[in-house]
Amino acid sequence: MIGLHIGASAAWYPEGVGGIQIRLIEAGTLHAPALGPRGTVCSAYDQSVCADVGAFYRTNRSHRVQLGLVMSMPSGTGLRLRFTEGAIAPKAALRPRLQVGLITTHPLRSDRRLMLEAYTSLGGDIVHKPCVDAHDRRYFCASLTAWQDQPGRRVRSRDFGFRLALRF
Repeated sequence: MIGLHIGASAAWYPEGVGGIQIRLIEAGTLHAPALGPRGTVCSAYDQSVCADVGAFYRTNRSHRVQLGLVMSMPSGTGLRLRFTEGAIAPKAALRPRLQVGLITTHPLRSDRRLMLEAYTSLGGDIVHKPCVDAHDRRYFCASLTAWQDQPGRRVRSRDFGFRLALRF
């Protein structure tokens, strides 16, 4: 992550405070990804047919925003929410993504703690748009193949997992 960081994710659980705490743990910008090829591609049907499609997949900005919040309780359990805005290119779009995680911490010693987080994401899919040739035929710009032959017109984001961290 590049940019402004507010708070510290290592110290997300405030000691000795009752009730639920809500803290902004991160705010910053990420480099927007290229959503497809960055230059010239050749057709899968005929290698002599090539085109520069890089401009179709350049996003409308060089950065995108990521925000993270943690809601923690005195029991050492918390909920982490991380939102990342999407990005748009002429022939593809990255949808916004919300990551949700359940966090629990266990003190090991006065200066160390063990943190376990289970998380999943909602959204974040990449959706492609067709190019159209001079005969009004739709084709997939990234490979110069027929639109109906392209199974990856929508790439679903399937993000889930576990994190284990030792904080000291």
